[in-house]
Amino acid sequence: MRGGSLRGMLYAVGGRENSSDALGHSGYVNAYDPVTSAWLSFADLLQTTAGLAVMDGYL
Repeated sequence: MRGGSLRGMLYAVGGRENSSDALGHSGYVNAYDPVTSAWLSFADLLQTTAGLAVMDGYL
C-alpha cells in the first residue's frame, strides 16, 4: 500500500491481495478525512500499481 496527502485528505492506494481468489496488487483507493474522522472509498484504479505520487494537485 502507498499513501499520500492531498487537499487535507490522507490517501491509501493499492496494496497486496493475498487471498486465494485475488493475488497480486490491488487497485483500491481510500481516503481519510481528518475533519469528519471518516474513511471514504473511491473507484478502483483501472490498472493496479505498486507506486504513488502526488504532483501538481493530482495523485
